[in-house]
Amino acid sequence: MEKRYTFLEPKLYDALPNGRIRVYYDEVVSTETVTRKDEETGAETTESYTVYSYRVADADALERTSLIVALIRADYSADDELAIQRQKDDKPGDYNAYNAYVEKCKAIAKRTIEGDTLDTVKEMKIADLGIYDASPAVNSFTIGNAVMWLSPDRRSNLKNAVEALSSQGVETVTFMGMRLPANTALQMLAAIESYAAVCSQVTDSHRAAISELGNAAEVARYDFTVGYPEHPAFEI
Repeated sequence: MEKRYTFLEPKLYDALPNGRIRVYYDEVVSTETVTRKDEETGAETTESYTVYSYRVADADALERTSLIVALIRADYSADDELAIQRQKDDKPGDYNAYNAYVEKCKAIAKRTIEGDTLDTVKEMKIADLGIYDASPAVNSFTIGNAVMWLSPDRRSNLKNAVEALSSQGVETVTFMGMRLPANTALQMLAAIESYAAVCSQVTDSHRAAISELGNAAEVARYDFTVGYPEHPAFEI
């Protein structure tokens, strides 16, 4: 299975002649403009196309569990999944992105099989919210020019370690590869934790709002990128 792009308006899926299906992701990849010149008159016409993403899978995957796996395998191999699980604390961004992608695949599989109902449209929107929530657009802070993130477990472990060292009279600790006063490290961790908590509340409020919408047009118009706080930014 592979990721491909098309100018066709996205639908649920198309049957292909070789026993495969084309499953649409219902997402805009880009907009392209093509200029054509008439050979006889020399007149030029310009047409704009919206490029959508889709995947191609075997037709026998058109059962929800199999289709979910097929969609996931378009971007992640089994080895990729194992590596992400092993490094979820060291690379929380990759771990969050993977989990959000899986939820999107679940929503796409349900929509493909059950059709464009209000519930499936909502699930697609909520899956897109999850992808946004897992992206650096939300999950990030900066130290100088470096953009990074810490998983909840990593934040907790670092906090416990710094507090333990501080209680023993250690005044300077290693934090994110830097030597910092213990109090400074704790203040940074507190700011990151507070930011993450507020972001979680905003995401939950968007998820609840989408669930309450009454028709597909309202779901399509809903903007879940608003309401998030400014990223923590530290200068060391």
